[in-house]
Amino acid sequence: MFAWIRNASVTTKVALAPGFAIVCLAMVGVIGFIANERLSTSLISLGEERVPRIVAAAALSEELASIHATVNQSLAWEGAGYKEAKIEELDKKIIARLKAYGEKVK
Repeated sequence: MFAWIRNASVTTKVALAPGFAIVCLAMVGVIGFIANERLSTSLISLGEERVPRIVAAAALSEELASIHATVNQSLAWEGAGYKEAKIEELDKKIIARLKAYGEKVK
C-alpha cells in the first residue's frame, strides 16, 4: 500500500505533506468534538440525576444528626432530674421526627 509513497519523488512527497497534515488535524478535531459531546452528556446526567440525590442524602444525614442531638438532650434531662412532663414532651417530638424521617427514607 505504501510502496507508491516510497517510490514517489521528493516533489510529490512535499506536495502531499500539507494534505496529510490537514487530514490528521481534521481527525483530531472530530475526535475532540465527539469526546466533548460525551463529556457534556455525562455532566448533564450528573447534574440532573446524581447531584439531587447527594443533596437529599446530605439533608437526611443532617436531620438524623439533629434527631440524635435531641435524643441526647432527652437523656441528659432525664439524668439531671428534669420534670417528667418536660422530658415526655421532648420524647414525643423525637418520635414524631423519627416517623417523619422514616417516611422520607422510604
